[in-house]
Amino acid sequence: GMGYPSWEGLASTAVSAAKIDAAGSDFSRLTTAMAKKDYPQVFEEAKNILGGPKLLEVLNSKLKPPAGSSAQIYKLIARWPVPVYLTTNYDDEIQRQLTALKETYIAYSNSKDHFGSLLPELHGAIVKLHGDLRSETGLILTTSQYKSISSGDEWNYWRIKMTSIFQMNRVVVIGHSLSDQNIRHVLRAAKEGAGVNQPICWIAPDVPVTTVREYLEQYRIRVITYDNKDGTHRNLLRLIESVTQFIPPRTTVHIKEQIAKVSESPLGSNAAAPGFYVFNKLSIQRDFEEKRVEIIIAAMQSTIPLLSSLGQFTLEKALRISGWPEGMVVPLEFSRQVRDRAVAEGLLNPVGDQFSVGDKAESLMEENRRRFEHMRERFKLSLQLRTRKNYPDVSDAEAADIASDIEASLTGYFREGGLTLTTTLFSGKHRESPIPSSIIRFINEASARYGSLLMRQAFSTTSVDIFVAPEEPERDYLGRISQGFFAYHSLGVFGEVARERLSEAKDTVWLIDSNVQIPTLALAASTHPVFSDCISRLNGSGVRFFTTDKLFRETFSHLTFAERTIAERGPDSPDVIAAATGQLPYRKPNQFLEGFTNWRLVEGSSDWGNYLFEAFGKRRPNYEDLKNKLQHVGIEVIAFQNWPGFSEGDFKDADSYTQKIVDISTERDYSPSFAFEQHSSIPEDVETTDPYKKATPEAEAVLIVKREREGAYYVLSDQGEESPSWFISDTWRLNRVDKPLGTLTWQTEAFLRFASTISNPTADAKTADEAFQTILWGCAQAGLSLLDERTIDAVIDQDKLNIVEVRQAYKDNLSSKYGESPEKLLAQARPSNKYWAMIQLSNELARKAEERRELAEALAQTAIRQASLAEKELSKVARFREQMEARKKKGKRIARKQKAKRSKKKKKKG
Repeated sequence: GMGYPSWEGLASTAVSAAKIDAAGSDFSRLTTAMAKKDYPQVFEEAKNILGGPKLLEVLNSKLKPPAGSSAQIYKLIARWPVPVYLTTNYDDEIQRQLTALKETYIAYSNSKDHFGSLLPELHGAIVKLHGDLRSETGLILTTSQYKSISSGDEWNYWRIKMTSIFQMNRVVVIGHSLSDQNIRHVLRAAKEGAGVNQPICWIAPDVPVTTVREYLEQYRIRVITYDNKDGTHRNLLRLIESVTQFIPPRTTVHIKEQIAKVSESPLGSNAAAPGFYVFNKLSIQRDFEEKRVEIIIAAMQSTIPLLSSLGQFTLEKALRISGWPEGMVVPLEFSRQVRDRAVAEGLLNPVGDQFSVGDKAESLMEENRRRFEHMRERFKLSLQLRTRKNYPDVSDAEAADIASDIEASLTGYFREGGLTLTTTLFSGKHRESPIPSSIIRFINEASARYGSLLMRQAFSTTSVDIFVAPEEPERDYLGRISQGFFAYHSLGVFGEVARERLSEAKDTVWLIDSNVQIPTLALAASTHPVFSDCISRLNGSGVRFFTTDKLFRETFSHLTFAERTIAERGPDSPDVIAAATGQLPYRKPNQFLEGFTNWRLVEGSSDWGNYLFEAFGKRRPNYEDLKNKLQHVGIEVIAFQNWPGFSEGDFKDADSYTQKIVDISTERDYSPSFAFEQHSSIPEDVETTDPYKKATPEAEAVLIVKREREGAYYVLSDQGEESPSWFISDTWRLNRVDKPLGTLTWQTEAFLRFASTISNPTADAKTADEAFQTILWGCAQAGLSLLDERTIDAVIDQDKLNIVEVRQAYKDNLSSKYGESPEKLLAQARPSNKYWAMIQLSNELARKAEERRELAEALAQTAIRQASLAEKELSKVARFREQMEARKKKGKRIARKQKAKRSKKKKKKG
């Protein structure tokens, strides 16, 4: 991403330098290694030719990024609160980015002394695992050096320490392919060190699903993969950007000015009041003009305390305080209507050209004030309790501060977010928002207000927790204020356009993307009620919805994937929970499986067929069954070629749009620019990397909207009659395909909020709950799983977690590694991970037992060989002894003979 020379580029530099400095030498081995892309061998041969110091001088001179290069990935991971960075890179970019954040990190080498400092409590360190190009000491560059670090005795300390690091610390590995032979020693350490309760996260390119599953089950390594077919690693940046949404920034990252401003309001602690008051007024009047005036008056009521402190003020000032956006002109006639109603009700008193607070103002706001304060305090108390439960080290006073800050931040988000959505919706152009489009990212950026990482974590965790496991106080309060602010801007500020859209709704061609169809059909999924009710309610009022056959097939593939998972793995399999929540080895939550998990808790049944029957009236619904159900809900499926007005030449135009969409998607600098941008409407759990397959249904949608607006298509109108037409989708990039066409997509959240605002007969708890589900939809689009861990825990088959059978094997093989009982080990895992933990533990036990068996066999073979050698040696000794005995006997015989001879001689002499 920085533009540093690649591995191949450095190798080419080494080859060129060798050929220049040693012209006439034999370069056959060097060029052969280069042709095979065996770069360590290239450096080995270049070192032999140039010498080590010269080679490092040449390479080091090239290790520079080009001018103006972007360091986006480095900047993001430098913001993460990571205590220790382990890098195989030779460059110093990590330290540069940390220094820019005023973070002090000390660089360590891979020497034995420095590695001894790598303890679990170490903070503020960057460790060069492969050394750097400034010295040959500790450098891992050539084939012999890689071989040495993999198996040489002199690097044994390195391998042992790396294994212990992976065992004792949470580690994220970025930028290494699992198939890279030059980091196999790192991968081996990760495999050995990863634990059930502390798996390794490895972000790697182009890893097949089968390999992801193998590493998850066998080695406790969670491989998060991204597509890198073009070799640019562009998708790695997008992945890191997504992950960063969920990571509270390190304490030296200060809160952005615009984020801080959003969290502030002239109304202070009553900042949420306008949204709350407006929500309660949504159903008072059926007449649109009356409702619009009532909405503005309700918002003004919430500002009475502040207006009273001003003494006298203009009507424009009162409107601005209540939320009327800067730069938006108040229509004269509407201003007159508001003024007359406010004066007539006693809310305002005219004082010349200005106003003061009227005598009846306090009484008008009293009922709303009591309800607002009650709900706000319940909401904040709920936040305090959550914070204290999850973070016992946070004091009561700190928990109260966090609760107030969360309330203020979310209020600001919904206030600004409501304006952003309505401006985009009704002005026909995207309004640049000062806040992130993702509420999750906003939460983490807002957490930077604190100077303590603990407080940042508590703020972020508690904020996210209210969406994953919401209680009634959160659902009611946040639903009301979020919908209230949207209604204020959509019906109040943009009332003329809203009225026009409302009046033409029945004559509008609403084309529905698959990511809207899926929650509409997925019974018991977290956002199913809001989609199902919205579509059914509007359809009952005469509004018609359409989709194409290709868009619907994406929905059908989402269901068939769920069915295949159940059929192959079983309803109690950990795969069902993993696929429902978007855990590995799956890339995105499957909402049918999410709905099935929630349905199981209510029904007490794990029968997938019963779930399908309740959802679709068939235990095994086919394509036509699902299509009929969608049409029954209110979405008609029409194939592109069957659209009224279609001609054969439209295929060619659709192909042209397909190519434009692919080109936009593959632009190197392309990044999503709008709320919850989806790179494709196709469900991500359907395996495909073909950009054309993703772009084709979208291209048909673009052409349908274009032709309907031109009058060439006429599904609702007469031929030649222009029809308003919109694509309900989160794919904002489509608006760049045909710029003269203008905006053609309605973002899903905006559509849900607008539909709820104009069609709900009452503003009650049910409406607030639907508004909260709309917030959940946005959270899910940002990557947050909405399946509550408590629900997962309740549906887990506890019998499958019985570890009696493995307890003895665990004691014999793994007790020293984990230091606690297997029961306690599994208890530490989140419910969604318990099945995987059991599988991983069993596999680890099996592998350890196999290792022990292999070791025992090896020892036995060694013992046999040693015994055989000993026998041979003993046989040699035995033969030697026999020879010695024979020699002794022979010697004795000779001695006796000689003695006998001497005796005979003496007798003769005597």
